[in-house]
Amino acid sequence: MSVRLGVVFVLVGILLASPAVAVDTDGKFGVGASSTLSPSGVSGLSFNYWVGALKVGTIAGFEYVSPSEGDSSHQLDLAIHGLYAIAREKRANLNFGIRIFLVKLSQSEDEPTDVGMEFPIEAEFWMTEHVTIAAHAGVGMFFPEQRKEIHVGAPAFSGGAGFTYYF
Repeated sequence: MSVRLGVVFVLVGILLASPAVAVDTDGKFGVGASSTLSPSGVSGLSFNYWVGALKVGTIAGFEYVSPSEGDSSHQLDLAIHGLYAIAREKRANLNFGIRIFLVKLSQSEDEPTDVGMEFPIEAEFWMTEHVTIAAHAGVGMFFPEQRKEIHVGAPAFSGGAGFTYYF
Protein backbone atom coordinates (compact mmCIF):
# COMPACT_ATOMS: atom_id res chain seq x y z
CA MET A 1 0.00 0.00 0.00
CA SER A 2 2.71 2.53 0.96
CA VAL A 3 4.67 1.72 -2.22
CA ARG A 4 1.61 2.46 -4.36
CA LEU A 5 1.00 5.70 -2.50
CA GLY A 6 4.65 6.68 -3.01
CA VAL A 7 4.41 5.98 -6.73
CA VAL A 8 1.26 8.12 -6.97
CA PHE A 9 3.02 11.04 -5.20
CA VAL A 10 6.04 10.76 -7.51
CA LEU A 11 3.88 10.69 -10.64
CA VAL A 12 1.79 13.66 -9.50
CA GLY A 13 4.99 15.56 -8.67
CA ILE A 14 6.41 14.86 -12.11
CA LEU A 15 3.22 16.01 -13.83
CA LEU A 16 2.88 19.22 -11.78
CA ALA A 17 6.54 20.25 -11.70
CA SER A 18 7.71 23.05 -13.91
CA PRO A 19 10.72 22.36 -16.12
CA ALA A 20 14.01 23.19 -14.44
CA VAL A 21 17.03 24.63 -16.11
CA ALA A 22 20.45 23.12 -15.51
CA VAL A 23 20.96 23.39 -11.75
CA ASP A 24 24.22 24.51 -10.20
CA THR A 25 24.50 22.24 -7.16
CA ASP A 26 27.79 23.58 -5.76
CA GLY A 27 27.26 24.95 -2.25
CA LYS A 28 23.58 23.95 -2.03
CA PHE A 29 22.25 22.68 1.29
CA GLY A 30 19.10 20.57 1.42
CA VAL A 31 16.73 19.01 3.94
CA GLY A 32 14.39 16.13 3.17
CA ALA A 33 13.51 12.53 3.89
CA SER A 34 15.36 9.43 2.76
CA SER A 35 16.39 5.93 3.75
CA THR A 36 19.27 3.54 3.46
CA LEU A 37 19.01 0.59 1.09
CA SER A 38 18.61 -2.01 3.83
CA PRO A 39 15.14 -2.37 5.41
CA SER A 40 16.92 -2.84 8.74
CA GLY A 41 18.89 0.37 8.18
CA VAL A 42 18.03 4.02 8.72
CA SER A 43 15.08 6.07 7.48
CA GLY A 44 14.22 9.59 8.50
CA LEU A 45 15.29 13.19 8.11
CA SER A 46 18.12 13.78 5.63
CA PHE A 47 20.59 16.64 5.31
CA ASN A 48 22.70 17.04 2.16
CA TYR A 49 25.38 19.49 1.08
CA TRP A 50 26.99 19.70 -2.37
CA VAL A 51 30.73 20.39 -2.70
CA GLY A 52 31.32 20.54 -6.44
CA ALA A 53 30.17 17.17 -7.80
CA LEU A 54 30.26 15.50 -4.35
CA LYS A 55 27.11 15.25 -2.23
CA VAL A 56 27.86 14.65 1.45
CA GLY A 57 25.11 14.08 3.93
CA THR A 58 23.45 12.27 6.74
CA ILE A 59 20.18 10.51 7.48
CA ALA A 60 18.86 10.52 11.05
CA GLY A 61 15.97 8.50 12.43
CA PHE A 62 14.56 8.59 15.96
CA GLU A 63 12.12 6.21 17.57
CA TYR A 64 10.50 6.50 20.99
CA VAL A 65 8.36 3.66 22.36
CA SER A 66 6.25 4.09 25.48
CA PRO A 67 4.24 0.92 26.14
CA SER A 68 1.31 0.96 28.55
CA GLU A 69 3.23 -1.49 30.73
CA GLY A 70 6.97 -1.71 31.19
CA ASP A 71 9.82 0.65 30.46
CA SER A 72 9.85 3.09 27.60
CA SER A 73 12.72 3.02 25.15
CA HIS A 74 14.26 5.20 22.49
CA GLN A 75 16.51 4.58 19.53
CA LEU A 76 18.64 6.85 17.36
CA ASP A 77 19.78 5.65 13.93
CA LEU A 78 22.40 7.52 11.90
CA ALA A 79 23.86 7.20 8.41
CA ILE A 80 26.57 9.23 6.66
CA HIS A 81 27.23 9.20 2.95
CA GLY A 82 29.34 10.59 0.18
CA LEU A 83 27.88 10.37 -3.34
CA TYR A 84 29.68 11.58 -6.47
CA ALA A 85 27.73 12.81 -9.51
CA ILE A 86 29.10 10.51 -12.22
CA ALA A 87 26.69 11.94 -14.83
CA ARG A 88 24.77 15.22 -14.97
CA GLU A 89 22.01 16.47 -17.24
CA LYS A 90 19.75 19.53 -17.10
CA ARG A 91 17.20 17.92 -14.78
CA ALA A 92 18.99 14.87 -13.37
CA ASN A 93 22.12 13.59 -11.68
CA LEU A 94 23.37 10.03 -11.52
CA ASN A 95 25.25 9.66 -8.23
CA PHE A 96 27.36 6.78 -6.90
CA GLY A 97 29.09 6.41 -3.56
CA ILE A 98 29.28 4.83 -0.15
CA ARG A 99 27.05 5.03 2.91
CA ILE A 100 27.80 3.78 6.43
CA PHE A 101 25.02 3.49 8.99
CA LEU A 102 24.68 2.80 12.71
CA VAL A 103 21.42 1.37 14.04
CA LYS A 104 20.18 1.19 17.65
CA LEU A 105 22.24 3.91 19.26
CA SER A 106 20.38 3.78 22.56
CA GLN A 107 21.28 4.27 26.20
CA SER A 108 20.44 0.65 26.99
CA GLU A 109 23.46 -1.63 27.27
CA ASP A 110 21.21 -4.56 26.32
CA GLU A 111 20.80 -3.13 22.83
CA PRO A 112 24.06 -3.27 20.85
CA THR A 113 24.78 -0.93 17.96
CA ASP A 114 24.63 -2.60 14.55
CA VAL A 115 26.69 -1.37 11.60
CA GLY A 116 25.97 -1.47 7.88
CA MET A 117 27.72 -0.38 4.72
CA GLU A 118 26.27 0.04 1.25
CA PHE A 119 27.18 1.23 -2.22
CA PRO A 120 24.15 3.06 -3.65
CA ILE A 121 23.64 4.33 -7.16
CA GLU A 122 21.12 7.15 -7.10
CA ALA A 123 19.08 8.86 -9.80
CA GLU A 124 18.22 12.35 -8.55
CA PHE A 125 15.63 14.32 -10.54
CA TRP A 126 15.29 18.10 -10.17
CA MET A 127 11.56 18.87 -10.16
CA THR A 128 12.27 22.60 -9.70
CA GLU A 129 15.42 24.54 -8.88
CA HIS A 130 14.88 23.67 -5.20
CA VAL A 131 13.09 20.29 -5.10
CA THR A 132 14.49 16.88 -6.01
CA ILE A 133 13.20 13.35 -5.82
CA ALA A 134 15.63 10.46 -5.79
CA ALA A 135 15.50 6.73 -6.29
CA HIS A 136 18.42 4.56 -5.29
CA ALA A 137 19.45 0.94 -5.54
CA GLY A 138 22.61 -0.95 -4.78
CA VAL A 139 24.39 -3.55 -2.75
CA GLY A 140 24.79 -3.39 1.00
CA MET A 141 26.12 -5.42 3.90
CA PHE A 142 24.82 -5.50 7.45
CA PHE A 143 27.06 -6.38 10.39
CA PRO A 144 24.83 -7.08 13.41
CA GLU A 145 26.65 -7.09 16.74
CA GLN A 146 25.71 -9.80 19.23
CA ARG A 147 27.61 -10.25 22.49
CA LYS A 148 30.66 -8.39 21.22
CA GLU A 149 31.00 -10.67 18.19
CA ILE A 150 30.48 -9.32 14.68
CA HIS A 151 28.73 -11.53 12.18
CA VAL A 152 28.98 -10.55 8.54
CA GLY A 153 25.58 -10.59 6.88
CA ALA A 154 25.11 -11.74 3.32
CA PRO A 155 25.22 -8.92 0.75
CA ALA A 156 21.77 -7.89 -0.43
CA PHE A 157 20.47 -5.90 -3.40
CA SER A 158 17.67 -3.48 -2.61
CA GLY A 159 16.57 0.12 -3.07
CA GLY A 160 14.65 3.10 -1.78
CA ALA A 161 13.58 6.67 -2.48
CA GLY A 162 13.58 10.13 -0.99
CA PHE A 163 13.07 13.83 -1.61
CA THR A 164 15.06 16.96 -0.77
CA TYR A 165 14.34 20.67 -0.64
CA TYR A 166 17.48 22.71 -1.43
CA PHE A 167 17.90 26.28 -0.18
